[in-house]
Amino acid sequence: MHIAIVVLLISLNILCYSQSISPNLSARSAALGNNHVLLKEVFSITSSSAALSNLEHTQVGAGYEINPQWQGANKLIACLASPIKKRVGQFSVLRFGDAIYSESIATLGYGHSINQSAIGFSTSIIQYRADGFGN
Repeated sequence: MHIAIVVLLISLNILCYSQSISPNLSARSAALGNNHVLLKEVFSITSSSAALSNLEHTQVGAGYEINPQWQGANKLIACLASPIKKRVGQFSVLRFGDAIYSESIATLGYGHSINQSAIGFSTSIIQYRADGFGN
C-alpha cells in the first residue's frame, strides 16, 4: 500500500509544474532521470547549492538546448562556481523563450561544508515576459 502511494505522489509531482521552466541542461543529469541535486557539477547551482560545497577548482559551464518540436522553446544557461576559502560562490543565468514569451532567471548561491555535512543557499531573480503583457 505504501509503495502505491509513493508511486502516485511521484507521478503527480512529475505532472505538476509551476510556470517556470526546468533549468536542467546537464547531459549527466538527463542520463540520471533529471536528478541533478546530488551531482557535483556546475549545473547543480540551479537546484542544490550544497552539492558544490566541496568544490576544489573553479568550474564554468554553458549549455544550449534546441527544441525542434516547439519553435522558440530554446534554453540557454551559463554557470560559474568558484571556491573561496573553504566556501563556494556560485552564479548562473538562464534564458528561455523568444519574443512572444520568455523567462530569464539569475541565481546567486553559496555552499559550505562542515565535516560530512553540506549547507547551501541560493536566491533567484525571475523575469517573465509575455507579448502584450510586458515584463
